[in-house]
Amino acid sequence: MEEKTEEINDIKNRVFKHSKAEALEISRVPIHTLESFKEFSNLECAGDYGMALKILVDEHLAIQPAFNAITSVLDEHEVRIATLENPEKKEEKKKEIKTLSGRKIEYEGKENGKD
Repeated sequence: MEEKTEEINDIKNRVFKHSKAEALEISRVPIHTLESFKEFSNLECAGDYGMALKILVDEHLAIQPAFNAITSVLDEHEVRIATLENPEKKEEKKKEIKTLSGRKIEYEGKENGKD
């Protein structure tokens, strides 16, 4: 375990040697979220919160476009499903013709091949 910690510290030193690091203080973090973050940090980054945050942000930025695309497709399908489940009932207008005697006849559909 010590060898792994030394190796991680060596990598941290090389990374931060070439970049400016700043301090960050975060308050009002839910306890469960904080515990999960600390556990992730200990497992993946030897307790280095800054590197853990960097990994999480990089992963988030990498998957966000794909997530947005999937959400968009799901929204489109949801609209299609809703349309299929609740089709708007079109009231067909009854057509009317007048005979020579003046009588009116209502019918639905086409008249002599015309709509």
